[in-house]
Amino acid sequence: MSQYLNLKTVPLLILVFSLSLLFFSILPTLLFLKILLYLVFLFGRYV
Repeated sequence: MSQYLNLKTVPLLILVFSLSLLFFSILPTLLFLKILLYLVFLFGRYV
């Protein structure tokens, strides 16, 4: 029973880990794009 549970949790852990890694790699990129767009908008208004 414990072996079955172990076999079931390992792929789940890998999935959660990869999803969180993907999320944390995408999040700064989105934040950077947001800041970049905001700066472009600010400079576009002043020019």
